[in-house]
Amino acid sequence: NKIGYRPLFFAGFLIIAIASIATFFLPPLYVIISIIIASIGVALIEPLRDAYFFAYIKRSDELKYLASYSTHHEAASLIGPLILSSVLYLASFKIMMIVIAVFMFLAAILSLKLKKIR
Repeated sequence: NKIGYRPLFFAGFLIIAIASIATFFLPPLYVIISIIIASIGVALIEPLRDAYFFAYIKRSDELKYLASYSTHHEAASLIGPLILSSVLYLASFKIMMIVIAVFMFLAAILSLKLKKIR
């Protein structure tokens, strides 16, 4: 709680974006290492997502918004792979990783706009 949520979200998304861009330039063996590094960014974001939601929402409104919050993760688990598999089908793995990097850079910028909660 000392740092707040925004810097950690930003760092997580930025790590994923940089690792994704790196895969464009690296040979296959190092692509695996880059993807492992990207998982560090994911490890920063995943637990923060729920913590931020519950810190942001009033306790009296938790049940009101919990269903739609829980559903968004499932929807993203469907939409993300559909978009990326389409890119992979139409282009290549390296282009798909650039698309991921663009989305992650946008998410990093948006994370700086989150409401400060400590």
